[in-house]
Amino acid sequence: MVFRALVLLAMAAPVVAGAAGSSHAQPYPYWQPCVQFGGEIAAAAARHNLNQSLLAAMAAQETGSAGHDSGSNIIGDQGHGFGLLQIDNRGVHQSFAEGPNAMVPAYNADYAATFLEELLSKYDERGSVSAYNAGLPTRCGSKTSWPGDPQPLCYADSVYRHQTQISNLPNPCRIHP
Repeated sequence: MVFRALVLLAMAAPVVAGAAGSSHAQPYPYWQPCVQFGGEIAAAAARHNLNQSLLAAMAAQETGSAGHDSGSNIIGDQGHGFGLLQIDNRGVHQSFAEGPNAMVPAYNADYAATFLEELLSKYDERGSVSAYNAGLPTRCGSKTSWPGDPQPLCYADSVYRHQTQISNLPNPCRIHP
């Protein structure tokens, strides 16, 4: 139990630009305080040299909704999606999704970042985002209806809409009660 607590603390620790021994260190983004689990998401993205706002947008897409800039730590997808980034318990991700860390936001974000990093080694960014949801880079994946948009957006397009929304949060970002 002590070991798990130490690992959790290390995973949630801030990543500082130029940190010793890290070739992918990034500063926390200004939006981090206003995005639910923003610290966990930013740290996981930094560890895997990923765009932090992209991973945050994927969380918002997976467990938030159109127009929201944050995700939630839930069990969704009719009981098959686990945690902030909805790690599916069917197929290759089953052992993680059904394990004790699937609902721990720091572990969930790190697992999703590892998966996205793997996809990025095979596909371009858009294809990787699509494959995260649909299994293949050319599939539309789940569709999301956004307010004021006549057509539902494919998964990647909706993620990019979330990313734009997150990137447009005020700087400095302040949490409003």
